[in-house]
Amino acid sequence: MTLEPRVPDAAQLVLKAPDDLAAIIANRVTEAERRAQKVADDALERQRLIDAEKEAQQSIAEARAANALPAPLMDALSDLAADVKNDAVAGIDAQTAIGAAQASAATVGGDTITLGRINALLAPIKLDAAGLEALGFAVTRLRAAVHFPAALFPMLCRAVAKRATDAAAAGVTTEVAT
Repeated sequence: MTLEPRVPDAAQLVLKAPDDLAAIIANRVTEAERRAQKVADDALERQRLIDAEKEAQQSIAEARAANALPAPLMDALSDLAADVKNDAVAGIDAQTAIGAAQASAATVGGDTITLGRINALLAPIKLDAAGLEALGFAVTRLRAAVHFPAALFPMLCRAVAKRATDAAAAGVTTEVAT
């Protein structure tokens, strides 16, 4: 039996000090549990959205039968309920796919960069682990350091740039002091 598919860096791990190896294993177990919980939570949210749309469609059908609103409005409401559900489910599915791709890249590539290195490269912009996750990226914690798959750094830069250009496009609203 080979560990290669599940532990592609097994050759490097066996050379680690026992404390370092224990920390790496604990981190990987924690990350696997976090990913499994995210999958379960996403499945529940997906089902909740599907059920909510079914309830909305049922209410629309009842209102249609009672001629409560004009037929074109009922059709629009029905389409809106389906679109809201489809968009939300597609978002969940996309995040699931992105997370799986990131986990795969981190497992296969293995090379990581630390949050400190990311901040040095992006200076004067500073990110933290929560910011990376808000941008849709998974991070790994090893002891006190936050690690990020090095192969995804260009994608992270594009995500930061997109967030900045979106903010610039939205403009700034000023508040009047009272």
